[in-house]
Amino acid sequence: MPGSDFSSWVRTMVSALIRCGPVKVSIVGGERALAVDVVTSGYPDSMTEIEDRIGALGGTLTVDRSSTGTSAHAELPCGL
Repeated sequence: MPGSDFSSWVRTMVSALIRCGPVKVSIVGGERALAVDVVTSGYPDSMTEIEDRIGALGGTLTVDRSSTGTSAHAELPCGL
């Protein structure tokens, strides 16, 4: 997506989860999408702001909570 500031939403996503404890971040870029995975041992209060920002750019966010923590997977289209 020309002109999109991917680093801004990635920072927001990581910031929301780092408050919960140490995080593991994986970023993979492809021809059609940028994928970001963030895993933490804690539980964020809300991911609504991040979901709204990613959705506004045409992307998706999946959040899974388990007994071991939270994982978030975001994908944004790019290069279309």
